[in-house]
Formats: sequence, structure tokens, C-alpha cells
Amino acid sequence: MKKSIRFLIACLVVFVSVFTLTGCGSANIYRAFDNEGASLPKSHILKSVSASKLIDMVTTQTETDGKIYVFFGTPTDSTSRTNVVVYNEQAQQYNVEVIYYLNSDLSSKKLEQVKNTLGIASTNVTGALWAFENTQNVFDSSSTKYNTDDNGNELSNIEIAQRCFDSDKPYDIN
Repeated sequence: MKKSIRFLIACLVVFVSVFTLTGCGSANIYRAFDNEGASLPKSHILKSVSASKLIDMVTTQTETDGKIYVFFGTPTDSTSRTNVVVYNEQAQQYNVEVIYYLNSDLSSKKLEQVKNTLGIASTNVTGALWAFENTQNVFDSSSTKYNTDDNGNELSNIEIAQRCFDSDKPYDIN
């Protein structure tokens, strides 16, 4: 009898641990940004991803996988707090299912690894929106190629997001 109870308690602990680690990522992102004053809705489409998982996802991406969208920021950065709300809203309008969220509070070494492996050339990337397709970086909001118009005028965050999520517009970062 005691073994059965111990087994049930152990199963319950494992279940609660797994649920906490996998089921609350969305709520944790919401709370982190909300605590800093961002108006990110609870129904956001951001999903946390580690640097190593993101590198693996992008470097093993196939033609049939579609685009991988990534928001790189941190709740304590004012640009990130503004951009995350706009990018989330625009993505939902374009029926994007998920934007992976990589917290930019990385060590310098890890940040350089991410940028080098994923082909991110920009130096100031906090608050950036990236898109990858067929293992290639096809959009980087921190690049002047994507955050300015043909005359060199800076685009709004909404226009930048629309450029990223509008699948009818081909982009070539090279």
C-alpha cells in the first residue's frame, strides 16, 4: 500500500513538473513583459526558445517547414517592449501561428554564436524580428535593408512587421 501511494505521489510530482515546464511558457512571457509595462495580450503567439534549440531548428529547416519567425528581445528593454506588441499584433493579422521568442539576455559568447550561426550581421539586435526560410536568414528588422523604404526613410514598426509577415513579397537579405 505504501509503495502505491509513493508511486502515485512520484507520478503526480513528475506530471506537475512537466506541465509547469511546458505549459506555462506563454504565461511566463506575458508576465515578464506585463511586469515591465508592455501591453502584450495574454493571447499572444510567442513561444520561448533557447539559443541552442533555435540554432537547431533553423539549421535543420527544410523546404516544407515554412518560415520560422523569431523575436529577439528582453522585457527590460523599451524597444523590445514596444516591438513585441506590434509584431505580435501584425503576425496575428497575417495568420502567423507562432513567433519564437529568444530572450536577448545572453552572454556575449552565446550572442555571437547565435548571430554567426544564423547569419545575423547587425550589431544592435535587441528588439529585432527575424525570419528564416530553408536555413537562410530572409528577414532582419535591425537591418537597414528592411527597416527603411527605397528612399532611405525609416519605416514604422508596423510597416517593418508587414514586410516580414507578408508572404507575397519575396525578400533577399544578401
